[in-house]
Amino acid sequence: MRQYVSPRPNLVECDDGFSFEVDRTSIRYVEPGRFALIDSEVLTTDEIGVWDQKMRWEPPHESEWMDAATRHLILGRMVEAFGAVGWGLQVSR
Repeated sequence: MRQYVSPRPNLVECDDGFSFEVDRTSIRYVEPGRFALIDSEVLTTDEIGVWDQKMRWEPPHESEWMDAATRHLILGRMVEAFGAVGWGLQVSR
């Protein structure tokens, strides 16, 4: 089972080597060797809203296509990570 920690506000890290950092308008997903930005919005319900179609790899990997399976994997990790540290998440498709 994966272990998650939140070493500082807005950051959750997994012992599998990936992390999520929440900003005002995006979530930065980091995995070994690359990272992605996920459009997000802080909702009035104490949750963070994300859109599964609004993810993109950042330089130098911006030309790599992010397929549906990769988006699904990242969202699954995000749901698990946020749940582990008690953060609310709402995913829109």
